Amino acid sequence: MNNQANGRGHNIYQLGFFIPPVYNGLHTYVGKVMDASTNKPLSAAHVYYIKNGDEMGVITNQKGEFTLLAEPNDLVIISFLGFETIEARASELNQIEYMQPKYEQLNEVNITNKKGDPKNNTILYLGLGVLGIVLGYSLVDSKNNKSV
Repeated sequence: MNNQANGRGHNIYQLGFFIPPVYNGLHTYVGKVMDASTNKPLSAAHVYYIKNGDEMGVITNQKGEFTLLAEPNDLVIISFLGFETIEARASELNQIEYMQPKYEQLNEVNITNKKGDPKNNTILYLGLGVLGIVLGYSLVDSKNNKSV
């Protein structure tokens, strides 16, 4: 038998050394992340797990799809701004994960037209008043062609 691959002159056995090794214990998990309320894919959802203090994960594509290498017992976290976070063991991930919108009650915000500290306003008004008197006096004198 000829050990040539596609006539390129490479030994088939040599090509095997260029294939990355299979990661011991890691499985490939393929899935999709969807908005449960609209049934639309969530693009850029974060799908990850933490191993030895390092975050290992991926971001979903425009179709909400992801491929993740993880061990079956790794706790996978799926997060997306404005949605409830999903946590599940890698081996328990659904082919399609539906994220629920997250509604948060914000604290009340009051907007008024009140000015700041009255002490600061008094100083400001006093300063503007003096400036007005000076400018007014200057304008009156300039009309009378008198120098001050």
